[in-house]
Amino acid sequence: QYAGPLDEAEASWLDGIDVDFASAVTALEVPRRLLHRPAGRSGVTSDAGPTSLAVARTVASILDDAPAAPDEVAQRLGLSERTLQRRLAREGTSVRSIVGQQRYGRARALLCDPRLSIGDVSAQLGYRNPPAFTRAFRRWAGLTPAEFRGAMLEAG
Repeated sequence: QYAGPLDEAEASWLDGIDVDFASAVTALEVPRRLLHRPAGRSGVTSDAGPTSLAVARTVASILDDAPAAPDEVAQRLGLSERTLQRRLAREGTSVRSIVGQQRYGRARALLCDPRLSIGDVSAQLGYRNPPAFTRAFRRWAGLTPAEFRGAMLEAG
């Protein structure tokens, strides 16, 4: 069960949509007459509120399978890459920044699993080699992945 959005920014895209939070069933009802239509360039995601929130969700889903390239993110949102860049610039961010934030969050979670080597974590995040991942992680956290892992294991 999902209790509902944490703040107004997360819920802004729901305006005009009948949503029942904390329901016993998670479901999405789509009228049959709309099922044959392609999502097109004006899909719900592209107008779903803050662009950066939509991009973060899209990047998170892409990172499950592969690195998130800006053109793929834009395509999944039904936008041109340039339009996506402009919208994010108005919000003071970029696809690259959001990809970095998503990778950093995922890296922290993966590094807490001592069964995974630094190389495994690096590969799961889409880095070509562990040194590139180590440089990126040091930039994000001020620590190497090994130092971060050690601190997390000490903290218990």
